Amino acid sequence: SLFDTWTIAAQNLDVNEEVLHLIADAAEGDVRRAENIMQSCSALSSKITSELVLQVSKPFHQEKVKEVLENALKGSFLVAKEKTLNLMLYDGFSALDIIKTMQKVIWELEVSDREKLNIIERTAEIEFRIVEGGDEFIQIEALLAGITKK
Repeated sequence: SLFDTWTIAAQNLDVNEEVLHLIADAAEGDVRRAENIMQSCSALSSKITSELVLQVSKPFHQEKVKEVLENALKGSFLVAKEKTLNLMLYDGFSALDIIKTMQKVIWELEVSDREKLNIIERTAEIEFRIVEGGDEFIQIEALLAGITKK
């Protein structure tokens, strides 16, 4: 299991195996993200439920990432950058978390299919650069600069 029994008992958390699997799915393989989800849930309640996990994970960051894209697409680079840095520095998301979420929410944006394709291509390029060792902050700023309408 993602979390050992001792850790859960030490925190006095009431959580079942099904919920732990949901946390693992929401974290998409990122142990740090899984821990952040668990901590966010435990701050709200000692009984961790599926509803609580969904409340603190997906909708929250998907909406924020969508706002980042919308700001960039309307030319507000500095606002998009600030929102992205907040996601990374305060909410614990990595640049790769943000890029993967961008690739999911792009389809919800009110832009042409060509613009959506352009953003997907840029996210793939930046994802590759990060995986190859590029600085997350510089790469995510480069991504936003490439998406921002002049």
